[in-house]
Amino acid sequence: MARKKKKDDEGLLDLSIELQSDSEERFARFSHWQKQYRKWIIITMIAVITVGVAFLSRQVLRSTVTIEPNTADPTKQIALADAESSEFTWTYEQIEQFLEEDADLNLTEIIEKYGKPNQASTYEETLVISYDSKKRPIPSTVFLSFEQVSGSKDYHFKWLNYSWLTSQDYPVDDTRDFTMSKADYESLSVNQISYQDAVALLGLPHQAYLSGESEPFESKSALLIYKQSDTEKVELTFTKNQEGNLMLTHKGENVWSK
Repeated sequence: MARKKKKDDEGLLDLSIELQSDSEERFARFSHWQKQYRKWIIITMIAVITVGVAFLSRQVLRSTVTIEPNTADPTKQIALADAESSEFTWTYEQIEQFLEEDADLNLTEIIEKYGKPNQASTYEETLVISYDSKKRPIPSTVFLSFEQVSGSKDYHFKWLNYSWLTSQDYPVDDTRDFTMSKADYESLSVNQISYQDAVALLGLPHQAYLSGESEPFESKSALLIYKQSDTEKVELTFTKNQEGNLMLTHKGENVWSK
């Protein structure tokens, strides 16, 4: 009887060991599968995040406006002036002063010094403000272009473009009579006569306007207008050459061609 009980106990022990071994083996397989599952989940999450980041990056690269955080349109932060009521004060001398003294200022500092612009717009990573005049015989405009500094909210000056500005260095006389003859006009040879020689021959114009830009290279042109009446006039355009001289490049409207 005792031997039978002992044998049964040994059988139960062997069975217990076998079950424990089987349980451990199953647990090991389960643990391995669980690790593989977690690894697969992590890899899947990384893939999803990578795809999402790539998609958002493409969306940002496609954007035509560099925006600040929580700002859909940076131009909406700029207070504008009404071109009809605001005073246009830019002259060619101011352009020269700006390029010499204020080109290192940021957008906010420039607006504080030169006043509110009449328009603001964006193109790709560039922000442009403009000062316009609609009260002169020929509308005058100054465009200032800015780029946003990487990692900053500041916009720094990049280049400017100006059109139809007056200058003390290019005097006019709007009270004088029209004295130009057809022979005088025909004697003006394109690319052969300078601004100084033309004024010496024809006298001071009734109106004179300068246009140009600072980039990619400094350029300048002058439009001289000699008026016979409000509807009849002679227009001469002079453009700065490589030597820095303003030479006649275009003979526009004249009173003899009609």
